[in-house]
Amino acid sequence: MVYSSWRNISLIATKDESTLIWISSIERSLKLASVTRIVPGQRSAVFQRHLRPEKDYLSFSLTYNNGKRSLDLICKDKVEAQVWIAGLKALISSGRGGRSKIDGWSDGGLYLDVTMPT
Repeated sequence: MVYSSWRNISLIATKDESTLIWISSIERSLKLASVTRIVPGQRSAVFQRHLRPEKDYLSFSLTYNNGKRSLDLICKDKVEAQVWIAGLKALISSGRGGRSKIDGWSDGGLYLDVTMPT
């Protein structure tokens, strides 16, 4: 898949914290149980084709399907990136998408405004 531009999307974790949902042209989802790695920075194949070095510290990728695919994201600030990376690591390590013990997450799920390839 070739990405020609980047755009803003909203990324939401479901109430049961098992799935990430976002809307591009259609609603898409990613089960956290299928995520094999969380990679900080712009190291994925997609990021390597479309580097934005000034935003490396705001970026991370979720690899899934045995590392064959990635969801590549750029957060709006460093704190948001750190919170999402830490939160996703905790969710994945606490049962591959099961209920977490992370304080401060609302019953409405997690919400993130990010930039991703189209």
